[in-house]
Amino acid sequence: MTFSVGVIAGPYKEPSEQQSEEAIGAGIFFWQAFQNGLYHLLPDVLNALTGVYLRDPNDSITAGYLAAAHAWKLSERARFDEIPPTITDHATLARKYFAEKVRMEPDNSHFIGFLGSLMMSEGDVHADERLIKRGFKTLLKASRMHPEFNYVTTALTISGGMAESLPTADSKLYKLSLEWQWDTMELCFGEDIDRDSPDVSAYLHMETHDGPQSVCWNSEIAPHKFEGFFLNMGDMLVKAGDWQTAQKIYANARLSKTYNVWQFAPVLEQRIVDAEINVDLFNKHPGPNGKFEKPMMAQSEFSCTGCHQH
Repeated sequence: MTFSVGVIAGPYKEPSEQQSEEAIGAGIFFWQAFQNGLYHLLPDVLNALTGVYLRDPNDSITAGYLAAAHAWKLSERARFDEIPPTITDHATLARKYFAEKVRMEPDNSHFIGFLGSLMMSEGDVHADERLIKRGFKTLLKASRMHPEFNYVTTALTISGGMAESLPTADSKLYKLSLEWQWDTMELCFGEDIDRDSPDVSAYLHMETHDGPQSVCWNSEIAPHKFEGFFLNMGDMLVKAGDWQTAQKIYANARLSKTYNVWQFAPVLEQRIVDAEINVDLFNKHPGPNGKFEKPMMAQSEFSCTGCHQH
């Protein structure tokens, strides 16, 4: 029997016009767990989201939440006393549901970036260089669409989001990702940044909640994005050996109006104190239990919640 390409591929997957009440409830459950850092509720969250997705596989909103829940499970695996080998299954599942989301919303640059990130993570798990390269190309596509957002997604992927191995600080990939964080600042603030004195206090009046630059600031979805960005970028600079500049980048987080209620502020303050000694620690490989002696933000139990938790 012969099949045409069109028959094998099937029709384009159209998103549902509206969600069921059960799907809306499952989405609320996801956000309540995520924004309160309730990682232990993830099995229940995943059950709820998977159940409503199976009843309506064209629900693009639920597909996105389901992908994000699996990605959160993988990304904050440092919460385990000993990381189970099966944690890598969440890379495959997150990638699958991000792909479904993008099938239904092919112009959603945020989810294209997430898809590229999880393709790289899944490729890393299976030593699949082709998939890793495809994932990076997908991230490049997303970055061209919305660099202010996806340069940061790339940084989290390269500096700790990949499941099994990490690019070294002197690799081209790591250097490019770090350079993109400087580019993010310049895109957000509209001019070149003085890298010797990267104080952004002069730009605080530019805060916006509309347009491409809205992702540069705190929002309802990411109430501490501003603080988290500078924590992650500071960690990346420390790993690259530039701990003095990292201290200045870390300090920018203090400029946030919500810094005093950010639960990870003590982490950042200690990062400033320990910046020099963290250079070596951030370049160490994980131990036999899969945990880092001193994890960077992207390897930590707050790699996602550092920006998203209230």
